[in-house]
Amino acid sequence: ARVRWREQLTLTVAGALLDAALLGDGGDRGRSVPGVPWGDLSVSLEGRVADARAAISVSAVSSAWLDRSNCTAIPARVLADLRLGWSPRVLQGWGATLEVTNLLDQRTASRPLCNPIGDVTAVTAPIQDFLGYPLPGRAVFGGLVYEVR
Repeated sequence: ARVRWREQLTLTVAGALLDAALLGDGGDRGRSVPGVPWGDLSVSLEGRVADARAAISVSAVSSAWLDRSNCTAIPARVLADLRLGWSPRVLQGWGATLEVTNLLDQRTASRPLCNPIGDVTAVTAPIQDFLGYPLPGRAVFGGLVYEVR
């Protein structure tokens, strides 16, 4: 869903709820599909004032399983990003941007153990994608932009 007030403010909300299950004759029938989270929600708010614009976005993704036996989990994560831009009209289309990703600097999360050991039911694990590539920490990007108006 997207709501816009004039050209100054835009709110965007997107989400998905999934109940993907494995089909087949094996012992993993009915278990969750590896790499597919059950929930994904993102919210973005962008504002424009004169030649400047700013946006903040938050993305929350539920945990997912790495394997067909649903024993090893990818931890849930919440990421927040900030974008700033400035394009003064006197520079005839030229501007600058600044983007800071992962404001929360979240790189680890608690992951439940499939087979608890005594009172230990969860461990701290790095957040990674389905292929095992770790999510980065905070990152800052800057750039020059030329827009044709």
